[in-house]
Amino acid sequence: MSIEATSWALNVDTVPDSTARVILLGLANHASRDGSAAWPSVATLAEYAVCSGRTVQRKLRDLEALGLLRKGDQRLVTHLPADRRPVVYDLPVGVTICRPVTESGVTPMTRRGDTAGTDGVTPLSPKPSMNHPEPSNPPKPPKGGGEQQQLLAPEDTPKRPRGFVYPDSFERFWAAWPKPGDTKRTAHTAWLKATEGTSKLPARVTAAELQQAVEAFAADPNLPDPDTEARFIPAAATWLNQDRWENGPLPGRGRTNSRPVAGDTHRAMQRSHTAAQKYRALEESGTQQGPHLIERRTA
Repeated sequence: MSIEATSWALNVDTVPDSTARVILLGLANHASRDGSAAWPSVATLAEYAVCSGRTVQRKLRDLEALGLLRKGDQRLVTHLPADRRPVVYDLPVGVTICRPVTESGVTPMTRRGDTAGTDGVTPLSPKPSMNHPEPSNPPKPPKGGGEQQQLLAPEDTPKRPRGFVYPDSFERFWAAWPKPGDTKRTAHTAWLKATEGTSKLPARVTAAELQQAVEAFAADPNLPDPDTEARFIPAAATWLNQDRWENGPLPGRGRTNSRPVAGDTHRAMQRSHTAAQKYRALEESGTQQGPHLIERRTA
């Protein structure tokens, strides 16, 4: 963390909006004292600004166009995998950047992307009058396009595009999972967190180890029947989020030390009743008792 870079990011006056300000502060938090070598991931900046990754990438382009950051030495992240390598940025700490002022002394306003060419002012729709009321059933826009699709922001698009394909390692895990009717998308999210980690937590298990654990779990003889007792099998996301692959084999079904089975208690009572009847019959007949009964009575 650099106090100099953070102070500069707080006082620079050309930041377009609050989201860009938070992203600039996030870069300054990871930069050195001179503002160089800042390379937080897009996911980390999205957590700082509470926005989507696409919004972060758009704000980074805006900040770079305003001269508030520039590409730095990318060799600093060559030790990271190529598909997860962030961009290294340098901040011009110590350089005063002011808004351009026109001849009239008025600072020009920045055009917004949702105002259709107006300078920061959204035109008002005309109010209905008494002579021309609004129709009760306004026409719907066409399915193939229209104004609704143009008003959608990039961050409102679904996270998984159409035609998304799950990785082969997860498909093998899902094929081995014993519970029918489980939610595949939720299980994939939990599987990614366990095998790849997040921006704050590292991976907890490898995909190969998880595959061995789920195959052992599905082949456990004490597993409830997936066809008739599926409600007793946990969901895949629950099993993954609670690290249940470390629990080992399932406990035996039936007898336990803490709670006896009702059938065992009934049979024990029958045996005790039969033994008492035989003992009374021996006493009434006067038959000589065995030494084990004598020892038991005199003990």
